Amino acid sequence: MTRLLIAALFLVGCRVTTPPSAPSAVPSTPWYATGPTAPTTKVFLIAGGDDVANFAAEVLEQRTLWRRAGLREDQIACYWASPSAEDFAKDQAQFEALSVALRSCHMASPQRVAADLRVAAEHADGFVFVYVTSHGLASQLGPLESSKNRRTARLVASLTDAERDVLGPAAIGLQAGDGPEIGEPRAIVADLRRGSEPDSLVFTPRTLGPLLAAFPASVRKIVVLQACFSGGFINHHATEDAGPSDGADALLSVPNLTAMTATAAERPSFGCGSGGARTYFGGAFNVALARALEQHAPGELPWHEIYDKVVFAIEAMEAVQGTRSSLPGFVQTATSGP
Repeated sequence: MTRLLIAALFLVGCRVTTPPSAPSAVPSTPWYATGPTAPTTKVFLIAGGDDVANFAAEVLEQRTLWRRAGLREDQIACYWASPSAEDFAKDQAQFEALSVALRSCHMASPQRVAADLRVAAEHADGFVFVYVTSHGLASQLGPLESSKNRRTARLVASLTDAERDVLGPAAIGLQAGDGPEIGEPRAIVADLRRGSEPDSLVFTPRTLGPLLAAFPASVRKIVVLQACFSGGFINHHATEDAGPSDGADALLSVPNLTAMTATAAERPSFGCGSGGARTYFGGAFNVALARALEQHAPGELPWHEIYDKVVFAIEAMEAVQGTRSSLPGFVQTATSGP
């Protein structure tokens, strides 16, 4: 009964609403903040999906939690991806309710996030926290290799090892800007061949790992990934006999890392469609984080306890909905260095 009550409370935030019958047009100028992110930033809140307001709602809610916990404005940065007119119409009421707050959030593109993390690494102390909520893919290479299309087969045959390294791992979409979107491997390869750096095109364990490794070993790195198949970032699988996740070693080799994922490498997450308030995982995580911040300093949060509470809530919601278990993941690496 307790589990059902908890699930019901979370599901209230995932109710379906009807979009207005005469939607406004999406603004011609995206609501992105301009200017640099402060080098003192410790908390990076990234809503990467550009089609659903849930993602943006989660990061704005979290920003309020970190502010209330005592972090300064210059220690928190948020990012989001502006929707198309069609997607704006589907979630118009929620997007409009968030519009004022979103004007202080930056563009959620791989290039922008990577650049800001590099700057933060040069000034970091204590901890850095990275929360990403978006859509995810288990691999951008796998579907190409299994395709029967001759043109696709020619592309696969032409790929270099470096290009395979970019497309192979699990990926999360940071959809803002003019770059190729997640699930557009041809466009990604084309940009790579024009000289673009991988971390300006994709967000994978192979691009995130080096960005976090640039922080001092003494800095605690906390990463929370809300996306389908996000367990591939940390080699977290639904079955013990699964093979290793492509590229996960790049993230797992980062010292002093705590990472939490919404799913196992083979499983989807839930609540990523229009008409809701939060994703299942994002809503559960924000509730657990809020309670932890009431009892602990931001740099001293009990992350495994937070994870346990999130899993309890997720399992309850999935039981009520009758959905397949997403199997959230958790990992911590050893501290090394001075």
